[in-house]
Amino acid sequence: MTTEIQVELDSRDKVSFERLCQRLGMTAQDAMQNFVIKTLDVGKMPFQVEEPNERLKKALASRDYVTFENPEDFLEYLYNDEDE
Repeated sequence: MTTEIQVELDSRDKVSFERLCQRLGMTAQDAMQNFVIKTLDVGKMPFQVEEPNERLKKALASRDYVTFENPEDFLEYLYNDEDE
């Protein structure tokens, strides 16, 4: 079973990301799938954020996201259709 996750990006970032992925021999979708798999594998973000820049601070301050206490809660949310 598969599902979709939608990511909103600035149009310039989207184009830059797609170009980078192409240079690396993958699609943006491949990169995002690998990111999710690696994150779940290591149980944390697969990179270290040492000092957030202004853009990250703004994203972290946003209330337009969903948080989870643990991976099981995330998977339950992911696999339960809200329209049911």
